[in-house]
Amino acid sequence: MSQDSDFGLITVLKMHYHAAHQMLKEAWDMPEIEKDMDIVYLDQKQWIQLSEQRRGNTSDPEIAEVLELIERTSSAGKAVYPLSIIHLIETASRSDDDSRMDLLDLMCDISNLYTISPATDIERKEVELFVEREQEKDPDVRNQIFQRGIAHSILGKDENAFQNLNELDEDRADLVRALMRSKYGFKLVFGHQSMLPKLSDRSYELELKEFADQRLFNYDDLDPDEYKRFMRRNMVGYFNDNIRPLINQVCDTRGVAVSIPNVGEMRSWIRGDDNEIGEFLRQFPMMYIHLTLTFSRNVELEGTIDRNDLNDLMSLSPAIAYSDIVLTEQDWTRRYFTSNLNQDFDTIVRDDLLKLPEHLD
Repeated sequence: MSQDSDFGLITVLKMHYHAAHQMLKEAWDMPEIEKDMDIVYLDQKQWIQLSEQRRGNTSDPEIAEVLELIERTSSAGKAVYPLSIIHLIETASRSDDDSRMDLLDLMCDISNLYTISPATDIERKEVELFVEREQEKDPDVRNQIFQRGIAHSILGKDENAFQNLNELDEDRADLVRALMRSKYGFKLVFGHQSMLPKLSDRSYELELKEFADQRLFNYDDLDPDEYKRFMRRNMVGYFNDNIRPLINQVCDTRGVAVSIPNVGEMRSWIRGDDNEIGEFLRQFPMMYIHLTLTFSRNVELEGTIDRNDLNDLMSLSPAIAYSDIVLTEQDWTRRYFTSNLNQDFDTIVRDDLLKLPEHLD
């Protein structure tokens, strides 16, 4: 998000900080995500199915049962259904005001306003988590990746990331922070004439285009061995060009040192040797999953990555990396299994909302 977007959001929020004092106070009351809570990621298709059922536009007894299950597990604190910046972009793009706000109502109610960091921010976060683990620390990964509020979904940071917040006195700043964790805050952004276009113009997607295109490779008619070698070369190349410098930067900033595999070990892994490089790279799960799904998609489809696939990749990669259950499109579910990601990660990935009760207690 640009600095202008940051300023526009904080200006709107400052204008309305007084609107719902008691509700804002309650915005701080949600507990952190516990280890026994399921994190369930629904893509936009599933959210729309649930919204249409709640609105009465469809009447499907099976969907109604799933909606009841989701509402019950959410309110009981047994499951978390986080939102992403991609959800917000696609919801803001809906032309019908009533359906847009009804969908947002449902999302806010079920998610309890928990959101996942943007993929671009998670990439650096994975490096920081890796460095912490190498220093024999035990970081609370889930509560760093998933936090409450619209600021976290857009910036991957907490409310203090807004530079203008320090212009307020302490009491008003606290209210603004709470507002950004409230349903009112979400609805304020989506209902404000100056803010909605900043999401609905889909400019965030364009900012991610270069990020995605770095990972775009097209190879035709690969046999299994060639596919594996090209995939590994792609993975190692991206790690060396982008992740390794980030690790060095974080280590320099913190004054620490970590052990990283050398180039020779990585070249050996590319050639097919079963050493520990794959296990090492999976310590950066969002990167690993994003590259694998991108490569899988691009050996099937030629040309530049389109907007819908970009949305899917930018939301699915962190979701699969850090959620327990992911519901997505049939094609991405198939690629998750054909790329053998299910052998590397234990995330349950399914393509049908009606399959959720099988995996959710």
